[in-house]
Amino acid sequence: MSRKKDKVQIPEYLKRLIEIVGEESYRKIVEHYGGTSIYIPVDVDYTRIERNKMIYEEFKRGMTYRELTRKYGLSESSIRKIIKMMRKEK
Repeated sequence: MSRKKDKVQIPEYLKRLIEIVGEESYRKIVEHYGGTSIYIPVDVDYTRIERNKMIYEEFKRGMTYRELTRKYGLSESSIRKIIKMMRKEK
């Protein structure tokens, strides 16, 4: 008596992963990490560097500390530190 394999419903978040990495890579990930939890960190350093560049450029174009504070959700002292740091790098 042969059993048909039941089709497994793939959750939406895994469908997106397959779209991003491709089916072959997805299968390798499942083979290696299947049944475990993995943590994928946010690329904080890259995004922070890009954010700081944008803050500095907008400041040079005339945005005020208060406007930058509202836009980026940072304190005014943080905005001032970023601008001061970026000035030193230039």
